[in-house]
Amino acid sequence: MSTQQAAPLPVCKAILLCDRVVENDANKLSLNGVFSNFIVGSELNASQAEVFCQITDAQGRYSVVVEVHDLTSNEVIARSKPTDVDIPDPLFNMNIIVSITPLQFHNAGLHDVVVFANGEEIDRKQFGVAIAKDETHVDAN
Repeated sequence: MSTQQAAPLPVCKAILLCDRVVENDANKLSLNGVFSNFIVGSELNASQAEVFCQITDAQGRYSVVVEVHDLTSNEVIARSKPTDVDIPDPLFNMNIIVSITPLQFHNAGLHDVVVFANGEEIDRKQFGVAIAKDETHVDAN
């Protein structure tokens, strides 16, 4: 019989959608192109986006997964590979960057980015998907 306790679930302090997250030599992050809605062409494709997630109030080893949920059809349309992290102290803030593209949306409307730690949902962020009226100006924000 095991007496090992499960790691406490982390608290998600931030979920941000970005065009790109860049880490420099001083371990500082630049969040480029933060946005809250995808503007896509009629093909409903998004070519580049990353999720910046900051978690805290945790200690131990975690497998973090990010999913994209279509709220209209109640489907999971994307799922990241697991990112394994070790958090040494509950006061430590762990930054996690996950690529979620390429994305193929099924329809315009509301979607969620859902963050899981060790298989348990810890937070979600809602975003919209809209089709551009002028497809020469399509981008991810």
